Amino acid sequence: MKAGISIAILALLLAMQAALPRPCFPSEQLQSQQVKKIISGVVKAYGGDAALGKVRTVVVRGTIRGFVKGDQGSYQRYYERPRKLRVETVYDRSAETRVLNGERGWRGSNGAPLTEVKGPPFLAMAYQYKYLDLPLGLLDHPYRISYGGKETLGGTEVDVLLLSDPEGPPMRVYIDSRTRIIRRVAGEFVMGEMGGAELAVEFSDYRPVDGVLFPFKMVNYAGGTTIAETVVSEVGVNPKLDEELFKPDGRRPAAPSHPQ
Repeated sequence: MKAGISIAILALLLAMQAALPRPCFPSEQLQSQQVKKIISGVVKAYGGDAALGKVRTVVVRGTIRGFVKGDQGSYQRYYERPRKLRVETVYDRSAETRVLNGERGWRGSNGAPLTEVKGPPFLAMAYQYKYLDLPLGLLDHPYRISYGGKETLGGTEVDVLLLSDPEGPPMRVYIDSRTRIIRRVAGEFVMGEMGGAELAVEFSDYRPVDGVLFPFKMVNYAGGTTIAETVVSEVGVNPKLDEELFKPDGRRPAAPSHPQ
């Protein structure tokens, strides 16, 4: 008799549990549709497939303020798809060159020869290329992309996309829910014994150049510290670039004069 009562009670409890509301998580299919819709909106906001598909090289010039260095100077960036990047920062009291070419990267300071970097320093350079490659990277880089939900960034509602590939840390891409412009990209890096730190960049002051939107202001962060602010004065789309720019022993481009 007791066994019969126990079974009846158990059945009742299971029935009651089945009737309770369950947490609602979007299925993979619905999430995939949501991600595709967001990416479609981003592509449209930046100029559309046709305009973005024509971008092969970009040259950027401007000024940079280094908050940690307490210094300022000029900034030049040479970008070529796929996966070539040269960044020249010439401060009043120091200078640095970074070169990424495929699966190799080099760095040098104050006019010294460039030396190859590996490990976390190389991954940081690859990460820099990846966030500068957006939104094109959303279209053809083999990222695994998932939806990270909604958040608020500076009082603005944003959708978060989570991008990952076999190389380096996953990236969190914060996209304005209304305009579909990328506002922030962040990645978590392990710095040896120092532990992990989030490296992030925020984009603003977007302007069209040859039918494609480009940010004319970038602010870089490490953890909660503001590292540098770059203000762009010139963007050139699809200039012919010398391949020597992306070699460690190639010629160094002349530093631009400081804008008055």
